[in-house]
Parts: sequence; C-alpha cells; structure tokens
Amino acid sequence: MKEDITKKLEKAGIKDEKNISIEDIKSAVADVIVETEEEMKKQTEILNKIKWMYNR
Repeated sequence: MKEDITKKLEKAGIKDEKNISIEDIKSAVADVIVETEEEMKKQTEILNKIKWMYNR
C-alpha cells in the first residue's frame, strides 16, 4: 500500500518531500483506499458469480 500512495503522490506531481503537505498525503491515501475498495468489490462480485454458478 505504501508503494500505491507513493505512486499517487508522484502522479499528482509531488516528488520532493519538501513540497508534500498533509492534504496531499490525505488525498493520496484516500485515493488508494477508494481504489482498493473498488477492486475488492469487483473481486467479491466475481466470487459471488462463481458461487452462484457452482450452486446452480
């Protein structure tokens, strides 16, 4: 997850540690959390479809 946050900060143009604000870090962390939640939802939907097909 640390790598994801670092990538988000770099994507936002924040590469120098001196230029990073608390808000930048919060934003990057929030983005990573949202992306992780979305990926988990997708995986759960796929798993539920597989379970449904198996139990049919």
